[in-house]
Amino acid sequence: MNNFTKILKDLRLEKNLTIGELADKIGYSKTVVYYWETGKRSPNTNALKVLSKFFGVSIDYLLGVEDDLGVKEYAPADAAPGATERAMGDEAELLRAFRKLSPFARSAVMVQVKALAEDQEELPAK
Repeated sequence: MNNFTKILKDLRLEKNLTIGELADKIGYSKTVVYYWETGKRSPNTNALKVLSKFFGVSIDYLLGVEDDLGVKEYAPADAAPGATERAMGDEAELLRAFRKLSPFARSAVMVQVKALAEDQEELPAK
């Protein structure tokens, strides 16, 4: 199983969707989605855009080029040391939970996070 097939299956299962349900939601046939998930075929650029939008992830993430927080799995030769380290712990858990929320719930969370960040900026430095 290549990176894309595993990532697609994981994203589908996170949303508790069958292959057929995912196919219906994104406008592709069940057979095509099955072929993508089993590696028998690869999605074209348009399909990658549709999947990216549906799951709320980047195309780079779908292809396994970056992790779920948008950290590139590769870096240019002149990148600073540590540039490819992956984010872990609370941030990864928070992002996974955020992606499961409805658009309305995401908006509410963003309002709260922005308010907390502003409050934090106003605190005196220690």
